[in-house]
Amino acid sequence: MVRAMLIDAISHITAAYGLVRIDARAVTGPGRQGLAGVILIPLSLAEPVVRGLRSTVERAEATRRQIDPAAVAAAVAASASGSLAQPAASGELGRAGPALADPADQPPPPNDRTMLVEEIKSLSLSGGIYRIDCYARGGDGKPRLSGALHIPEERMAGILTALETMLAKLTSRSPGGTTNLATVETVGSA
Repeated sequence: MVRAMLIDAISHITAAYGLVRIDARAVTGPGRQGLAGVILIPLSLAEPVVRGLRSTVERAEATRRQIDPAAVAAAVAASASGSLAQPAASGELGRAGPALADPADQPPPPNDRTMLVEEIKSLSLSGGIYRIDCYARGGDGKPRLSGALHIPEERMAGILTALETMLAKLTSRSPGGTTNLATVETVGSA
């Protein structure tokens, strides 16, 4: 079974010991967010991973805009007749800006909520959720699926902007040591 991590926002981004650590957040209750997990990207691969994600998302958006209007109308009619699952009522994901939980009251994530990402091989958009397959090299040097990120479509632009801001700070920082690249909140960003 593939580990999946639903992400609504990114809070802290830190570079240390050759890794970029990204704290991923998700809605945990009314008006609250909690730590969904940690994404680790080798510092030397941060730029190609983020730029690759941006270009893949842009291609997915372009493909979506080219969908046959007749197929869209058929899907809407099927949804209205109840043959497709009804979308969830507007809930926490629809709210602008739920407050982040205090990071001090959350334990560090267990290893099953930490994902090493060295490469993104596939991305799909379905039902308003981007599904991103992330890969890391195994002990044999071959790429292995390390997990999947699930990001709501309405949050993707803000998350990409936060990651690209991190890249800009990485290129301007001095080498060595630990650097707090950003404390950002992408919740409510478009």
